[in-house]
Amino acid sequence: MSEEGGVWRTISGRRVFIRDGQNLSDAMRESGKFGNMGRGHITEGDLYEALPEEESDELVQSIKNYTDDYEWSLENEDEIEKLNRAIEKAESVHWNDGELYRGISVDEDFLDALHEGDIIETGLPSSWTSDGSAAAEFASGQHLKNANDVRVVLVDKTDGPRNAISIQDLSRYPDEEEVLYSGESAFRVVGFREEESPVDGSVIHMVEVEEVRTKDGVKKAA
Repeated sequence: MSEEGGVWRTISGRRVFIRDGQNLSDAMRESGKFGNMGRGHITEGDLYEALPEEESDELVQSIKNYTDDYEWSLENEDEIEKLNRAIEKAESVHWNDGELYRGISVDEDFLDALHEGDIIETGLPSSWTSDGSAAAEFASGQHLKNANDVRVVLVDKTDGPRNAISIQDLSRYPDEEEVLYSGESAFRVVGFREEESPVDGSVIHMVEVEEVRTKDGVKKAA
């Protein structure tokens, strides 16, 4: 293959021709091998462009490992560190396109103990979605091995960029519109409401939150 007028580069096993003066993201889109999910979600090419070149392959692979087997990734300290680093360093593509949702199934004690101003810390990278109906499905416990009775959807109402990136283009389930939050982030509770689940008509407790970052020295609630 000729390299006249540019260079060939292998990205995630796919050969991409980068014309002289062309950025990597545009070259990957032009190749037609990576797709474009739109709706504020980034492509794999966008992620590569946002990360430092010397770390990009390793950090993108860590996200692919997560999408393949998140339980393994979250039990591996090295993988957790890589995921957090990937999200932090991809600052130019941090999520900034509206509310995010995280569906969880909890016991009544968890919900009863939660008040406005409280801080929720995951301590690990956490999966969210830009699709509220997908979060409601997860809150129903359909995807969980051990589901509890109380269905909660965390609604992230943060203004501006969050410490999170879209991984929809890397996921085996792109319809879930997944966004991955750094484990360095925490969430302050700012409100509560109830809605009817679009899955089965049951009550879903919507807990509205805003991001706070643990690295920012934010004072945590007791």
